[in-house]
Amino acid sequence: MILATQADRPAIEAFLTAHIATSMFPLSNLRRYGMAGGHARAVRFWCRWEAGALTDVLTVTEEGAVFPQCPTGPWGEARVVLAGSHVKGILGDGAQVAGLRAALGLTQKGGLDEDEPLYQLALAELTLPDVAGLARVPIADAPRKLVIGWRRAYLEEVFRCPAKIFK
Repeated sequence: MILATQADRPAIEAFLTAHIATSMFPLSNLRRYGMAGGHARAVRFWCRWEAGALTDVLTVTEEGAVFPQCPTGPWGEARVVLAGSHVKGILGDGAQVAGLRAALGLTQKGGLDEDEPLYQLALAELTLPDVAGLARVPIADAPRKLVIGWRRAYLEEVFRCPAKIFK
């Protein structure tokens, strides 16, 4: 794996977009915080290429979050890339996270260590609720208490933030 440059960004974005269900965080961090550094969530990428095609991307934020999008499983190369680095957490496809954790010798589970279903659904499987009598409005126009409640529930359910931090 080689360290990516700005010239690699279009290929990286295309690759992550092709794997969007398991690449939302690295793609979002790239678009919001960039590759130049200066923010905890700014990203660096290590890429693996075969015959001129990008096959794997290992994303690491400045704060030490690692997002593997490595379908070919180059865990030995990833171990070399991450040697001596502080790994705060690993997020991605469950099998890839497990492979990377094993390669790094991370046997002890962290504070949040679960397999979660990701955001992918075939449109044919989408069930729409009855929305008769309802209207869409911009979130800025929604009742503030309602929006805060949604955000609180999200933080508690997804990130296991204790309810006491909201008081």
